[in-house]
Amino acid sequence: MLKDILRWFGGFADYRVSESVVYIEIGDIKSEWWLVPLEKEEDARRLLSSQITGAFVNECIEVDIDLIAGLAGRCGRYPNPSATWKGLILDTNMPTEGSEWHAAMVNPEPDWAIFRQPGD
Repeated sequence: MLKDILRWFGGFADYRVSESVVYIEIGDIKSEWWLVPLEKEEDARRLLSSQITGAFVNECIEVDIDLIAGLAGRCGRYPNPSATWKGLILDTNMPTEGSEWHAAMVNPEPDWAIFRQPGD
């Protein structure tokens, strides 16, 4: 993911290894992208104490679905509750039938929008 971000934003992105943060500055837009693995319980705990505007979860079916509600609850806390946008963006391949993620995509929550990329 880091390589993709640096390729997309080129000279506008500054990755700081010690912080695991990509700082992006384009004109008056300033953005911090935290690169957080969600593999261990301590990763999730650290994330759930954050104040963020939004989050992007890559390959979400590899993340415990119960973590998503907690993560969504952290969105919109920065810079303030009146931000013009807050939320989550998740991507993945279609999950296995019968899994919790499959059920969530077939019958999404009312405030979810599911976009499917057509196959070749």
